[in-house]
Amino acid sequence: MLPIHGGINFKNNEKTNSVSIQSFTTPERVFLNIPQGYTVNVSVNNAVDVGQVIAFPADEKNSPVYSSISGIIENISSECITIKNDFKNRIHSGLSPVELPLKELSEKEIESLSRLMCIYDGDIPLSQKIKESVGKIENVIISCTDTEPPAGIRFPLLKEFTKELLGGIKILIHATKARRGIITISETNEDFSVKLKNLITDKNLITIRILENKYPLEAPKYLLYALTRKEYQQENLIKDSKCLVLSPESVIALYNSFTTGIPQLYKSIAVSGNIPESKNISVPQGTKISEILNLCTLELKEKTQIINGGIMSGVSINSDDILPIGCERITVLEPREEKKRSCIRCGKCIDSCPMLLKPLLLYSNAINSNDENNLNSGIIHCIECGCCTYVCPSKIPLSNEIIKSKHNVLFNTDK
Repeated sequence: MLPIHGGINFKNNEKTNSVSIQSFTTPERVFLNIPQGYTVNVSVNNAVDVGQVIAFPADEKNSPVYSSISGIIENISSECITIKNDFKNRIHSGLSPVELPLKELSEKEIESLSRLMCIYDGDIPLSQKIKESVGKIENVIISCTDTEPPAGIRFPLLKEFTKELLGGIKILIHATKARRGIITISETNEDFSVKLKNLITDKNLITIRILENKYPLEAPKYLLYALTRKEYQQENLIKDSKCLVLSPESVIALYNSFTTGIPQLYKSIAVSGNIPESKNISVPQGTKISEILNLCTLELKEKTQIINGGIMSGVSINSDDILPIGCERITVLEPREEKKRSCIRCGKCIDSCPMLLKPLLLYSNAINSNDENNLNSGIIHCIECGCCTYVCPSKIPLSNEIIKSKHNVLFNTDK
């Protein structure tokens, strides 16, 4: 196991590790965003099938918009198509798997397929990441660590779709001309590595790395630091590190698209926090947050906070929002007030910083509008994880001010 400097080892961040992923195919409606410039090719009251194209991009570099359920087109606006579910789950007849052997496919063909199948890694198209990586990387790294509390979906995806993940890694190695694939898991799931090793047929091609259970391992910069002990700039991460870091869901979706011809129409998420029952759920793209929370038998209170993400890096969303494309977890919290006190110079923020920065110094510069000093102090290396704020016994909002200063520095540097 590789030990890691900084970060936080949360003891209770595995609420959904052993929970099966439940497929939810019955939202009453889905609401599919239509980007500007797309041409809608359906009309109100038309019947549509799962995987049917409902809008085309003007630029071939972009992905089509597919129906994620079967049903009836209920409404079309300039920004959204609403589909009412008929609960028949009809698959579109025009979908077919890739018939050519993998070795006969070029990197451009695989990149094109991932674009046509609307596969995203986080909120970035997988095709874009493949294009940036071809001939430039040595490793395809699949990050299967869930270190941010209260729960995560990456390890459950690895556990339930191991075959698909391994198949997707082989496709990506071929597409990018990488030397090998690496699957990272945290020490808390080390027992599963024995089963995983037995399923890997070419152990020279795909390896496993077990890492200390430290948040924020989900951040590619920190994960690469944990693996290589080197720091990389975010804007040149792939080129400088010679590594492509991906989440398991996009890799699984790539394999499934190859073998079935079905685009990435579902999103897997961990739902936890102050709710009666934590769940791992796979829902159609375009599902509203309120329908997801109903599955967890949650009755929303007036001040209940819904977070896209975990308790450290998440951002607030509303129950009426559509599930964001890059969402991996939804956390429900009850509000609480904490009083800020003066700094006691304990140094905990420095010890917890995964990028070896001095948060108190950065904070002091930030509140005094001294962004130039922060630039010289390495603020651009901050990965906005929030560890410094979390460990601060005086409850000082260090990360809030540091992030503002970092954005000021980046804006002025760009100018």
